[in-house]
Amino acid sequence: VTYSWRIALLPYVKNRGIFVCPSAPNLNGFALSTNDKSDCTGSVQFESSGYYCNSVHYDSGAPNPPFMHRDQGGISDAQIVRPAETIAVLDGGQYPKANYDMYCGPGAATTGSNAAGTGNPPTTVSTTNPFLRHTDGANYLFMDGHVKWQKPDQVTCGPGSGGCHWSVEEVSHEGVARGRCWHQHWPRMHPPGFCADTPPHKAK
Repeated sequence: VTYSWRIALLPYVKNRGIFVCPSAPNLNGFALSTNDKSDCTGSVQFESSGYYCNSVHYDSGAPNPPFMHRDQGGISDAQIVRPAETIAVLDGGQYPKANYDMYCGPGAATTGSNAAGTGNPPTTVSTTNPFLRHTDGANYLFMDGHVKWQKPDQVTCGPGSGGCHWSVEEVSHEGVARGRCWHQHWPRMHPPGFCADTPPHKAK
């Protein structure tokens, strides 16, 4: 039996309706389900809801997301270096397809590449793009519990972008010409593109 993150949370939230985005009420398959053991309806198909968990970079080796791919195990709280800057859950359920429970990157649903840039949300205007569902942006729940609305081009993952908000590690990406680019808060508290050989909180 394959268990999803929503089934794991259900005993604590005790309300399936919390997984329905008010702006996408049609994505309610999970909320209407009566299966309390698994919302898996096939080998990799899940009941729809309005949210994805962050499974970007689930390939073996760093960087790693807070929600690993199925059958890969979990991530402990202690492994999350910057909880306030690491995405946990985001608007979803329509891209790349409605019956999926995780966001693995802008490519195919099963893409979990650790390459820089694979976490960048698509910015193409589309009625089925959850990253543009709320006034050309989306809501992101971070690992420390706060939620922030952001446009897709603010949630970057690649050289010169300030690090990767999809990763639990404080990582640098290959291809950065000068030093290493580290995680930063949104809105940025440091100059855009800040790069150094040490994280900003240690830089002098």
